[in-house]
Amino acid sequence: GTIPIQDLPVYEASAKTAVQEPAYKSVKVKPGDTVMSIVGPAGSPDDIVKDFEALNPNVKANAIQAGTAYKFPVYP
Repeated sequence: GTIPIQDLPVYEASAKTAVQEPAYKSVKVKPGDTVMSIVGPAGSPDDIVKDFEALNPNVKANAIQAGTAYKFPVYP
């Protein structure tokens, strides 16, 4: 069978930019947090660092500051 279209999740399409950013969540970093502890095991460490630094220009993944909010990549 097929799933009726009204039962499928709705995703809003964004035409704001031509550059496709990875999906992300904004998180305020707490003391002891790392990029890896926030993102979790969903991606490879190299990809996580690359995507984090792409989402947060001028921020190194190993130099995040507690009390600051950053964009963290989210993987399906």
